[in-house]
Amino acid sequence: MVAQSPYPEVARWLAKCLSAGHPGTDAFCRDTHALELSGFLRKERLQQHFPEYPTYTFRVDVTGVINQDRKFDLALVKFRPNLITLKDLGPLVAYSLIARPRLSMLISPRGVSPRLSELLLNFGRREILTYGNGRSIKLAKWDPVLRQIDYSSVVPRGPLF
Repeated sequence: MVAQSPYPEVARWLAKCLSAGHPGTDAFCRDTHALELSGFLRKERLQQHFPEYPTYTFRVDVTGVINQDRKFDLALVKFRPNLITLKDLGPLVAYSLIARPRLSMLISPRGVSPRLSELLLNFGRREILTYGNGRSIKLAKWDPVLRQIDYSSVVPRGPLF
């Protein structure tokens, strides 16, 4: 039996989350695991809203676009099937520094590895999640039954936006 891709479910959850978190805005999400972010923005004819888009030569699994009074912003989600490790976090930090999304998340049905959790929670090294303007990458456990993140698992704690 072929495992079903989680990306469409993650995109549906993210779309609901963006709509609820940004009332009065227009937001949509897509499964973009097979496209570079620059290609996705070109395909959606949004490149004029992201002047640096040619440098977005990386892939994220799900991309959200937020349009608030013609000011466009991004939400990026990477999905990992195994425990989230520091090795998984590094590339997303770089992508987030480049694209400066409003939301950047790394999710997994297995949650965060004990070593990364220890680094972040016990040793307080949350600066490794920071990507500018006071924004931090959010780590969370994906619940495949509820088809959403487990909000009690979010690191760092607090609202997503």
